[in-house]
Amino acid sequence: IFRREKKETNECKNIEYTQEDRNTYGTTIPIEVNSLGDICFRWCDDIQSINIPTNVSKIGDKYFEYCTSLRIINIPTNVSEIGNKCFERCSSLKSINIESAKFITTDNVFFMNINEFIIPTSITKIADYCFYRCSTLKSINIPTSIIEFGFDCFSCCDSLSSITIPTSITEIGDWCFRESSNLVDIVIPCPIVKLKSMRFIKCSSLKSVDISAPIAKIERECFKECISLTNIILPTSLCEIGDKCFQKCKSLQTINIPSSVNKIGS
Repeated sequence: IFRREKKETNECKNIEYTQEDRNTYGTTIPIEVNSLGDICFRWCDDIQSINIPTNVSKIGDKYFEYCTSLRIINIPTNVSEIGNKCFERCSSLKSINIESAKFITTDNVFFMNINEFIIPTSITKIADYCFYRCSTLKSINIPTSIIEFGFDCFSCCDSLSSITIPTSITEIGDWCFRESSNLVDIVIPCPIVKLKSMRFIKCSSLKSVDISAPIAKIERECFKECISLTNIILPTSLCEIGDKCFQKCKSLQTINIPSSVNKIGS
């Protein structure tokens, strides 16, 4: 149902600004809008900034995809959902401020050129692929509200040299930090029971790992091809080391395996 005529008696709820609206009315989003539809600003390669109204609660999939001139954006407090690949290929985007988004969904919410990101304390999960291939991301502050890292969420972050994992984390997804080639050290203090497969595979600069969490199992290929790894501290709670866990860790000359370990893979 569409109303082409505005009257005082008209009451409109859940107003979505779509790609058709943008083509018709331009890039200024009306303040009455509640949600931003999929691919609305896709290929708008001339916009450098955009004002999102405070009433907006949802930003759709691929909303700003290929906005190659977009440099800065503020996500207001009411936004509770950011769609898949929302900022993909925004090659000039350097700064994003998310005031209070409750969660970030999967598949490359951000892409490539973001340098720094502050996660609001309202978010509890960094979802699958969230920062995948953010190759210029240098630092990120993880608040204690975060309880889960999703699959591949920091993989191929080539400029990320360190990250502090808070004690609130209960789950770190597969391939979480894979091929983050500048990551030097990692401390895992969180109350998780196992390190899933290939979490740190091909982290070629990783030198030191301190697992003070009560880990019972390190799954297959977790540290495979970490060619700079020289030191790893394993917890006394460890019972199993998976297949090829330290394969091609050519700088790792010695490793102290706790007496609690009863199974070591091939």
